Amino acid sequence: MEMDVFGKSGNYFRANCWSWRPIMAALQASGASKHIDPDTFESMHYNDGSGVKSNEKANQIAQDLEEWVSTVDWGTTGWSGDLDKEYYSVHKEHVLEWIEFLKECEGFEVC
Repeated sequence: MEMDVFGKSGNYFRANCWSWRPIMAALQASGASKHIDPDTFESMHYNDGSGVKSNEKANQIAQDLEEWVSTVDWGTTGWSGDLDKEYYSVHKEHVLEWIEFLKECEGFEVC
């Protein structure tokens, strides 16, 4: 299963379910989830159209993640937070792509 994220600006980000869960965990670990309503954050775990609707919030999330990225031990298999590393991980490059998406998206929906 893929998580397709569409920006209001027309840009696009994709993550498979094995990397989307660590991306969501990164939002929490970085503190970036504070910019997202809790119900919206929970719904973003599924592709039901939830997401951040404003450019300002997307940029705040990107900023928090950018600061967090340099503090993480990425190892050779990526980062998984508290998730089972055998199944879930995300590589630094993918998180950096997510950050660039957030900077350009003007708000987004996870579909």
